[in-house]
Amino acid sequence: MKSVDLRHFGTILFLVLQLTPLPLFAAPSERRPLLAEMQVPDTCGTGYGDHLAACTPFRCQKPHPIFAINSPTEAELSKMTAAQKQEAEAYLADVEKKLQEMTPAQRVEKKAKMVVTFEIKGPDAQGLCQTTTSMTAKSRQDCALDEVTRQNIADFDRLVAAADSLKTETSSELVEGKMVTKTLTTVDGKTMEHPLQHALNSGQCKVLEQGEDGRWTPIEMGVITESPVKKTSGSTNTLFILDASGSMWEQIKGTPKITIAKEVMAKLVPELPSTSHIGLIAYGHRRKGDCNDVETLVKLGANHKQAVLEAVKGLNALGKTPLTKSVNQAFKILQSEKQASTIILVSDGIESCNTDPCKAVATAKKEGLKFILHTVGFGLNKTESAQLQCMAKAGGGEYFQANNAKELLKTARKAVKSKGTGRLKLTLRANGKPVNAWVKLVGNGEIGLAELTNDEGVKPGYVWQIKPGVYHLETLPAGIRGVDPIKLDNIKIESGKTVEKTLDFDQSTLHIMATENGKPAVVQIKVENVAMNKTVFDTSTYSTFTMNGVKTPYEVKLLPGKYRLIVQIPNSSIPSYSENVDFSGGITVEKTVAFESGTMRVTALVGGKSVTAGVNIRKAGSPKDIFATMPYVGDATPMNVKLGAGHYDLSTIPVGIEGVVQKVIKNIELKPGSVVDEVLSFEVKPIAADADGLEQNTDRPRRDFKHIIPASDDAVLCQKACQDDARCKAWTYVKPNTLQGSRPNCWLKTSVPPAVPNSCCVSGTK
Repeated sequence: MKSVDLRHFGTILFLVLQLTPLPLFAAPSERRPLLAEMQVPDTCGTGYGDHLAACTPFRCQKPHPIFAINSPTEAELSKMTAAQKQEAEAYLADVEKKLQEMTPAQRVEKKAKMVVTFEIKGPDAQGLCQTTTSMTAKSRQDCALDEVTRQNIADFDRLVAAADSLKTETSSELVEGKMVTKTLTTVDGKTMEHPLQHALNSGQCKVLEQGEDGRWTPIEMGVITESPVKKTSGSTNTLFILDASGSMWEQIKGTPKITIAKEVMAKLVPELPSTSHIGLIAYGHRRKGDCNDVETLVKLGANHKQAVLEAVKGLNALGKTPLTKSVNQAFKILQSEKQASTIILVSDGIESCNTDPCKAVATAKKEGLKFILHTVGFGLNKTESAQLQCMAKAGGGEYFQANNAKELLKTARKAVKSKGTGRLKLTLRANGKPVNAWVKLVGNGEIGLAELTNDEGVKPGYVWQIKPGVYHLETLPAGIRGVDPIKLDNIKIESGKTVEKTLDFDQSTLHIMATENGKPAVVQIKVENVAMNKTVFDTSTYSTFTMNGVKTPYEVKLLPGKYRLIVQIPNSSIPSYSENVDFSGGITVEKTVAFESGTMRVTALVGGKSVTAGVNIRKAGSPKDIFATMPYVGDATPMNVKLGAGHYDLSTIPVGIEGVVQKVIKNIELKPGSVVDEVLSFEVKPIAADADGLEQNTDRPRRDFKHIIPASDDAVLCQKACQDDARCKAWTYVKPNTLQGSRPNCWLKTSVPPAVPNSCCVSGTK
């Protein structure tokens, strides 16, 4: 039996997903929070088979089996020994801990990889049913199924859904130079072949992979253990440098590092393309304390896989870590090579012989030696890994970190497949002068965020050494805020090549002068990008400490484009100024904004004393308020309200005082710079209840605790409800077809709010 690389072998992935009768996320007795957050629902059920039989469009998802996190069911727990339960609990705790160490963004990215999508597109012109299974971000399986095959798959799907037990086995063998895979499924004790196997054998299905250029191409399906190394037609040079220093006897989970390294090489080397030229250098394997203990165990050449494997078996960890001497020995070997070679150095420590390996790598590159150096740090901390990172960067390669056996195998495979790094050089100029740049650099696919600089940015001419791929860049001069960055898409980075970008950030200047009644004004300034309908500058933010406005004249730096300028006087009811402005690069636009304002001082008096009042101000004759205090709360008087010059209507009523009636003063004129005093005296007319205790045409707003819909249009029903409720102190009956719809409403209150005249209602107290 061999495990199958599900990224490249769509059949097995499809089978695993199609034939699992229970959710891959079994319902645990207790689910940890982050494990629950990462759960991926299965929306396929038997629906996929039903739709496939009819070839009707359908789309669903299942959890990806590679990433599924299983929790035991109650039935499974009951069958476990105490040791097994403890092991399962430890595993789940470890998973939860790793999830906690991820950022929310990393968890979202992880969950996105845990989903496999199935889609039935419908029949094509020949009547074949078109289906797509998206297995990873860059791998999918496309099928064109005939009627017999899809009916067989649908029947099989229904059979599996009803099964009590299920087992899927995959075996492979080499037949006439071609790897043939056979998948057998045992359903309730009966073994059979999945009908999709016939579809693959007959060419009805194919697996495709997306390349760096975005194109999807069919791939050969091979079977190997875990992740494979792709076969290539041309020969490649790969030279391994292995650490056999004394520290390699340190253990990881009870296994010495040197043993783990040997096991990894035993898996890695057979996976290399048959055309590979490989070699092996080791250090520290013969003598203790000897900085010259570096040996070429296998020369670089063809058909050396077995020789490398035998040499690795015989390594004994003893001595020091002479990294510089090791890479220099590798460089001597490569001097006679015409094509570029890859060096992969694995080490669990830093240079221990008082030399500078990073400088040695940089010197070899400068002298024109054709190589890429990848380094793998095995069990290193952040400080220790810095030297290996420097070596990889100088060698045009990548640094990989591994902390256990599984990670070492994974990173070694990545190193073998990596084509090295490319370079991106950026020079940013602002108005013709080179400046530090703030940069966000994001790569397509698995690359993700490659760079996000701090506020100081990077110096002009900065060079990033990054993985080959397609990148998207955003940049601004460091320290510039509130404006859109320059954006560059589809920057293609190739191994060993440098892409240079020189960008000009030619800003325009918007010079704003605002006056209020002829004097320089303090204003709030907002600028919106018209095309994007987005605010790109705003003084009204806490982060800039300008919530109360800025003094003018004031300047705003903007990129060329079309903008909307909005200026207003803070803490006032003066209408804002708005204008669209077009900018070309490097110009200055002058804008003068003149506001004319006056102040209305409003005072409400009851019994000769100023009181809190509700105040509403409108443009003369307008139904819409331009200033209003909070309903039923009001504000203390006298109050000053700054308004634009013009004519206004004023409405005022004291708050919390029974028996007063709202007063309205119309057509009040405010001239520029004027202060108009409006003093309103109110007479209190007590609201009296009638003989039945009903206060006609009054409302007692607020303090509601119970809402009742009376059986009929009768305020007495509301009065009686209050009398029967121990908590009720007052009530309001709202007449039908007034404020609250066609039905009457009753509101019981926990205290006695002041009565307010209102024809909508009848109120009273207990």
